Amino acid sequence: MNRFEGHLISKAERDKIKKARTQEMQKKLSEGQKQYLLKIPKCYQYLFMRAFTTEESKALAIKAFCIYCNGFDLNLTKTCNCSTCPLNTVNPWKTENQEETELSE
Repeated sequence: MNRFEGHLISKAERDKIKKARTQEMQKKLSEGQKQYLLKIPKCYQYLFMRAFTTEESKALAIKAFCIYCNGFDLNLTKTCNCSTCPLNTVNPWKTENQEETELSE
């Protein structure tokens, strides 16, 4: 059993829900967005699709942009400390240790 949105469900049920959501989101994508999704690594396609089609969270858009900006390298994204980036202060992976280092520079 897996926890999904606060409920315990089977992996098969979770996959079924995710597949249905993916189909709904694909209907909302523009042709340009669909083409872009084909060019990015498969492991990030669902995140980008959610960022393109939902207004639930600005954090999704920030997360997607940070991954894009760092060449789809999650390790670089997690350690990014680009002080000239306007999103630097809201980087979802930024740690307190990174913030202290920047303040001392």
